Amino acid sequence: MSALTGKISNKEKFGFGLGDAASHIVFDSSVAILAYFYTNIYGLPPAVMGTLFLVVRVLDAITDPIMGAIADQTKSRWGRFRPWLLIICVPFAVSCVLVYSTPNFEQTGKIVYAVVAYIFMTLMYTAINIPYCSLGAAITADPKENLSLQSWRFAVAPIGGAMGTALILPLADLIAPGDRATGMQWAMGIFGAIGCIMFLICFMTTRERITPVKEENLNILRDVRILMKNDQWRVLSIYNLAMLCGVVVRGSLLVYFVQYILQQGSSIISLFMLATTVAAVVGSLMAKQVGSWMCKIRASVWVNILQRIIWLSIPDTAVRLLDPRIYRSHHSQYPAGD
Repeated sequence: MSALTGKISNKEKFGFGLGDAASHIVFDSSVAILAYFYTNIYGLPPAVMGTLFLVVRVLDAITDPIMGAIADQTKSRWGRFRPWLLIICVPFAVSCVLVYSTPNFEQTGKIVYAVVAYIFMTLMYTAINIPYCSLGAAITADPKENLSLQSWRFAVAPIGGAMGTALILPLADLIAPGDRATGMQWAMGIFGAIGCIMFLICFMTTRERITPVKEENLNILRDVRILMKNDQWRVLSIYNLAMLCGVVVRGSLLVYFVQYILQQGSSIISLFMLATTVAAVVGSLMAKQVGSWMCKIRASVWVNILQRIIWLSIPDTAVRLLDPRIYRSHHSQYPAGD
């Protein structure tokens, strides 16, 4: 196969997809579970947690382009991006355990630990995910093969998403019944180790075939200035930020909604999160078809508008129908056997 064209094996495509699955262990758990863990298990004040999340998101916006520039300038016998999967996979797994640990500190010490651990996890996620996201373009320059590669990525990614959301609470309860702090630490340790293995498989099964064109010396400040002058980049950044805020807010509130409004346990929480994961898979499969008959920009805008209309159109009675207590109460009105 030439460096630019040719068919990529399904083995390599699957291995590439495992890299995104590993990333989703951290991203999805951060969106859906971490807020609940910090407030209900770790004991972090909600105001501190919210401030921490905001500060880290701002830090993330700064470190992402820096990491992208560093990875792009990397030179090794494995290429520019694959080495980072090998180097960071173990620190990535360790960061998962540290964030979901509950050291026996005073309140100030716990706040400091949470800040340091969460920033460390975010930096490790950035250091491994940014090179991974750039890897696809270095594997092949064939548009059809690249599209197929990304399709495999989005098909395999929910494996990690399910671990980080739907499975973490049941596994935590299984590992340490009645001690969710210990259970979640061990569960994330297991998932972090699995994520590490996934990244190693991604590293071993993929190959960078595209040789980069020699460019000018790295100048991050110059590149940032160029980006800031690009109005299209600014619009897309604001658009993506708004969407991400919606995803994070909805995902973070889901656990509280099920626990305090529906008054249900981890099994129902996992069911809701599994439904979200399945919907994400279906949406990813539909994206290619929608984008083929409509401008991708218009498609994205209209899909988001439709999503908001559906979200705001759900009546209060539909929420009540999700409460199993209604059916238990209704059933108790009738004698057994009637």
